[in-house]
Amino acid sequence: MAPAPRQPFLRGVCWEGSGEIDSTNLDPLVRIRANWISQTPFGWQRDLNAPEIRVSYGRPHRWGGFWGESDEGIAATTRWAHARGIHVLLKPHIWTRGGWSGTIAMKSERDWATWFAAYREFILHYADLAERSQAEALAVGTELGGTSKRER
Repeated sequence: MAPAPRQPFLRGVCWEGSGEIDSTNLDPLVRIRANWISQTPFGWQRDLNAPEIRVSYGRPHRWGGFWGESDEGIAATTRWAHARGIHVLLKPHIWTRGGWSGTIAMKSERDWATWFAAYREFILHYADLAERSQAEALAVGTELGGTSKRER
């Protein structure tokens, strides 16, 4: 059996999706020979026990939402990265007040059901966006260790 072909080294950068940019903002990545970026849109939880996940999808809300984390910003940044030969990992993430998202814990079965329904909606939205924008990879369940024993 022939050995597996050697895979290229991943030279990745976590791309900050902040204010509105243009395609030239990615040019420094070419200079450092980056071949991957991760983009991290956020869902927000009031605290570790709150079953609701708030997501702006780029619409202005009082709890945040930068252009670079909006659907429009993610799609544009992905397009610009691809034009430079850079692959994209879309890494949706839950941000919680008062602790680390790996310790999310609901207080009741009903809250767990609500949380999983909200997370499903959240992650499926970004799965659809990843597919439409042709991102090469999608991370699911980032830092959600505390929920893994509760899988539905």
